[in-house]
Amino acid sequence: MSKSQSASCARWRRRAGIATGAATIAALGIMTPAYAEAKLTLSSASGPSGVATSITATASTSVFTGVTPYVLFAYTACPVSYANPVERVVSAALVQSAGIIAVPAANVRKVTDTKIVITTPTAALNANGTGAETYNATGLALTTSPAQTTAKYNVCVYAGNTVGNATTSGLLASGTYTIAAAPTITNITPESGPALGGQKVTVTGTGFTAGTTATIGGSALTSVTVNTTGTQFTAVTPSRAAGNDLVLVVTATGGAVDSTDDAQTDDDYSYLNGITVTPNTNAGATSATLDISGVGFSALDWTAPTNSLSAVGHIFLVAGTYNAATDASQSSDTDKRTNGPTAECTDVLLIGDTELVCNLDLTKSINPADGTTANSAPAEGAYVVTVVNTGAAGPTFQSKVTSGSIFTVAAY
Repeated sequence: MSKSQSASCARWRRRAGIATGAATIAALGIMTPAYAEAKLTLSSASGPSGVATSITATASTSVFTGVTPYVLFAYTACPVSYANPVERVVSAALVQSAGIIAVPAANVRKVTDTKIVITTPTAALNANGTGAETYNATGLALTTSPAQTTAKYNVCVYAGNTVGNATTSGLLASGTYTIAAAPTITNITPESGPALGGQKVTVTGTGFTAGTTATIGGSALTSVTVNTTGTQFTAVTPSRAAGNDLVLVVTATGGAVDSTDDAQTDDDYSYLNGITVTPNTNAGATSATLDISGVGFSALDWTAPTNSLSAVGHIFLVAGTYNAATDASQSSDTDKRTNGPTAECTDVLLIGDTELVCNLDLTKSINPADGTTANSAPAEGAYVVTVVNTGAAGPTFQSKVTSGSIFTVAAY
């Protein structure tokens, strides 16, 4: 027999041995798991304690083919085969060290050979449906004694529910899921700030965890920093169009909560039309080009005004808070205002929704009562730069008085 013939015979004998071995295993009814344990990708890696939550779990391979999946939440590593639920085990140091929570079959639905939907259990499940002792009486929930703020479980999916049988009920796939107490909101301070943003706020409540996020009126806060007890966090407001009583939404490991979930009124937030002005003094010059930052400028009509009462956008210097309402004590003339402008910044160049520039002529002033223009300089002093959408009575857009909106007319 040649060398090549000998090698061919050897290959044939190996193949025959493999086939014979496989046939013997099949004849004895010994089956090996069809798939190695796969990694699960969860639609959410965390959720609230004790609340029925639907989670989509997608496996990296088609491990659910031909099987009815069963699910356990295990505090430690997943057992290699389906196991009975067991009590939460608390160590001498009052720390949970073990525990298995079973998911009722009705709470597990196979969508495809790679995807299942799990609804977290909220009630007890007896071991094998029998026995006086119930296990983990409130389902997938934090322990109360000792009190937990978060708990991380392994999500374990099995091919069957025969306890201890790695052949028929072996581990198919696993992932991790964290539960936490649902957050609450008590208040936010301060309760308002400029539309420009940059305001540092403090939110008080419970259930705030690492990775907590928050929005006001749909705009995301930045630099969220949670304290060690999870009862407070600080954050910085973004720029946003002005609005009153905007909803604060906080999302933490235990879920989301918003400021409309209770009857309190001190957990909403208002954005004010605050502006900042550069420069903030003329230092003796007869004119100045003002660079104004704010929010909402692009929605205003910046057609060159014919006078300070025209129904287009204006930028005024005001001795105090601008008030376009008629003062009945002045006269019956509806054009007369309680506290009108002292001067006007004109030739507006709109740079964008948050910035514009204008030219302030300090050789002219405006009669604050009737809006007439005089060829005389406004008196020295501090004025509030005020942006309005119309010079007529009752503007709907009016910037608020802030430290950044003060302009001082001075000879130095």
